Amino acid sequence: MLSASHTIAILCGAQSWPHLVNVQDSPGFADTAMRLQTYLHSPRGLRLSPGQVLSLFDSEDSASGQLGRIHSFIETESGRLGTKRGRGLFILFIYVGHGDPTIRQSEYSLLVRSSHEPLMSTSTLGVTDIAGLLRAAAPESMRICILDACFAGEAAKHFQSRSLTSVALQAAVRTGPRGVALLCAADAKSPARLDPSGAGTRFGQAILDVLATGDPELSSHLTLRRISELAWQRLSDLPDDPPRPEVHSPDQREGDVAGIPLFPNAPHLQRLRGDHRQPEALRKIAADARIDFDTRLTAMLDLADQAAADTVATHELTELARDPDVPLLIRLRCLPEISRCGSEVVAVAIMEGIVGGHRGAEALRQMREFVAAAHRSDIGDWAVRWDISDITGDPDRMWGLLVAAMLAQIGLHIDLRIRAVQELGAIGRPDPAHYIAQGILRERGLSRRVQKKVRLALSVM
Repeated sequence: MLSASHTIAILCGAQSWPHLVNVQDSPGFADTAMRLQTYLHSPRGLRLSPGQVLSLFDSEDSASGQLGRIHSFIETESGRLGTKRGRGLFILFIYVGHGDPTIRQSEYSLLVRSSHEPLMSTSTLGVTDIAGLLRAAAPESMRICILDACFAGEAAKHFQSRSLTSVALQAAVRTGPRGVALLCAADAKSPARLDPSGAGTRFGQAILDVLATGDPELSSHLTLRRISELAWQRLSDLPDDPPRPEVHSPDQREGDVAGIPLFPNAPHLQRLRGDHRQPEALRKIAADARIDFDTRLTAMLDLADQAAADTVATHELTELARDPDVPLLIRLRCLPEISRCGSEVVAVAIMEGIVGGHRGAEALRQMREFVAAAHRSDIGDWAVRWDISDITGDPDRMWGLLVAAMLAQIGLHIDLRIRAVQELGAIGRPDPAHYIAQGILRERGLSRRVQKKVRLALSVM
């Protein structure tokens, strides 16, 4: 599963080529591109903010100008996130339009709106340039390219990566998934298809339908390879015989990126948000270690909403907070809600069991203060109090450090704070884990033993 905060997307292509007389224009390209962009931002999609998406579809920029903007975008986002060499970054590159394997000698090219004769080789996007740019700008990132164009399978060989030294390979294993995978609308010998009605591309319609309806037999996320398989199930029934999509993983030095579950599976989300609204079911979702952290937290908050008017929900919320196998951050987040429902004594007792030292009541008060400030988006005082106001421009990092501050403020023992870091890493949330660890390391007077334990917890993610 990917972290939305460390995902960026680039959308290229065009619906018309005004300087080329022998290339077919179609609004279907624009329809597919815009629907894909909607998916990038949707709560049921990748949940990316506008700043995390660079849209160059129908851009008047030259091919070299677009490459320059892509490079600047990746550098800017990497700097904002503090991802050295793209470490922990997921880059999604999407192209919708025309591809041609004959423009450049032995190289597949993607046409942009400004492509023109007689300089086609310099006015198109060469996939070797794209592959090299993505690799150079973020060599330790995970990259997926979706190419909705004719003969797209021809691009795969240009993404083959150079070999790594043994030292670099060992470093890569410690920094998480990296490499590249491609999802292509057609093989190297076949043209892609437009919908005869002009409503989109055949390939684009198929993958958008897969992303919208998912796989009811799978759990929370889909792999790129499974998306391709489900798209082919839809395409193979069409009368105009569209080509079969292809998945390529030309760089598998640290695993097969196409086999990593990254894309939200719609039926799973619907099950969680639809029928599973009973208090017991919500508690089980929040306690289930197989489910991603965001979904578990959402289930807990849904349960808390019900607890305000339902004693059964209050009981289930209390059982969740008492469960030692539930991540600490979820258990702690339950306690202000239990207190709000009138069970102050119970909430204090559970907090006492977590923090010890007869600090339960004070810790709960601090926890309530933090949650109230977060609800009001009034966390500036906390930022100043913990000397982290200088990073207010990075909301995700700010939140992680504030949570670290809150854990210290309520008196949570350092070993339990390190456990919170380890839990987040284990359940697929390395970004907040890193930020909370950074917050611990900012504290004055930490012994070398504690610093070593924190860094060890980070090194195994």
